[in-house]
Amino acid sequence: MFEFLSHLFGPTDPPFKSGTTGVLTTGEWIHLVSDTCIFFGYATISALLFILLMRQRHLPYRGVLWMLWLFFAMCGATRLLAATLFYYPAFHLMELLKALTAVTSIITMFIVFKNAPLVLSLPSLIPSYKKSQDELETLRRQSLSHAEARRVLEDRASLLTVRDRRVRRALVGTRLATASWDAQSGAIFWENGLRELFGEPQQLERPVRDWNEVLDDRARSVLLESTRAALLDHASLDLTLSVPGSDRTTLDIRIRAVRDDAIPQSQSAVVGSVAVVSGDLAHTRRG
Repeated sequence: MFEFLSHLFGPTDPPFKSGTTGVLTTGEWIHLVSDTCIFFGYATISALLFILLMRQRHLPYRGVLWMLWLFFAMCGATRLLAATLFYYPAFHLMELLKALTAVTSIITMFIVFKNAPLVLSLPSLIPSYKKSQDELETLRRQSLSHAEARRVLEDRASLLTVRDRRVRRALVGTRLATASWDAQSGAIFWENGLRELFGEPQQLERPVRDWNEVLDDRARSVLLESTRAALLDHASLDLTLSVPGSDRTTLDIRIRAVRDDAIPQSQSAVVGSVAVVSGDLAHTRRG
């Protein structure tokens, strides 16, 4: 090693002895290991650049990148051949490969120099990356917020469903129902326990939409006329109707209602309750 360092800048020792079959000298080992490491460096860069070009087919300046890939590949091949000269001195092949690498280097240099202003004018990816990361973080927070809001709404919906069923059971047990309807058309905006009150099974997915579903024509007409009269007099409705039942019996129901200001789209909306005064509505006949 001392002898090698003492002739570091001297031309006395050749770089290597071609065709060596014995033990390599220090200088030869340095050439072999260095050329091999350089080859692996060029080979790795070339492989990664090739994968990038094959996967990202919409990259700008693909011609420049292909020339860079060819430049790295030729340089790596040159270093690999130089490492084998200790055991197979193919100097003519080395000279041809160096000439091709030199031509490739010159062409790549001119192409890079020609496209350098355009490449340098490209916007920096760092601000765009930071902006995209900020937007992703905002979307993540919004997604978490929406998920939490959805969970709260689902909990409230479940609670309201349970409460609605409890209210319906309580109304059926007390023979009472509530509803809001239009005094002109007889359409029912909403109801709670009305179908059960008249002896029909509970159908949450199919509420009563009109009085003609639970009352006969005579009772419906009397109800709507009385409701309109109460609205004109700015009074509350208190009406007892006789509904024909089974076995020629008469059933009495009491309907009380006031103007429903919670439905602004209808000027004739009322809200109230329906209660059984006497009889059993489970056997009511409707015309």
